[in-house]
Amino acid sequence: MSQIKSTGENFICDSGVSVYGGENINIGKGVVINKGVILQSCEGAKICIKDNVTISYNAMIITGNLNFRKNEKERHFTENIEIGNQVWIGANVIVLPGVKVPDNVVLAAGSIVANSLPESNCIYGGVPAKKLKKI
Repeated sequence: MSQIKSTGENFICDSGVSVYGGENINIGKGVVINKGVILQSCEGAKICIKDNVTISYNAMIITGNLNFRKNEKERHFTENIEIGNQVWIGANVIVLPGVKVPDNVVLAAGSIVANSLPESNCIYGGVPAKKLKKI
């Protein structure tokens, strides 16, 4: 496990959290990360988790993935991830490369977030995650 670049006040991190590329991860104040979470920064891609975010058990935030496009030379690709203020990431959620999650969002347990989410103050869920309702 590598050390996280920066954390804000009142940061709580449970045991059993795996961090890769911590030098590229910034975490705001009042963030809670539960057991089994994976934060993976690949090849310098950044993860920014803003204030008052809760990341529930076994969620994964990963900036790298395999590239299966036929005309691409690179086998891997990486993109930054940004998690807004006051976001609740449910248990077993997967956030994939390039995703931006706006403020005041709930990501329902078991969801896969493959694309940036367009609207604040909503619950998103499913595979792939889509807007379920306004809050």
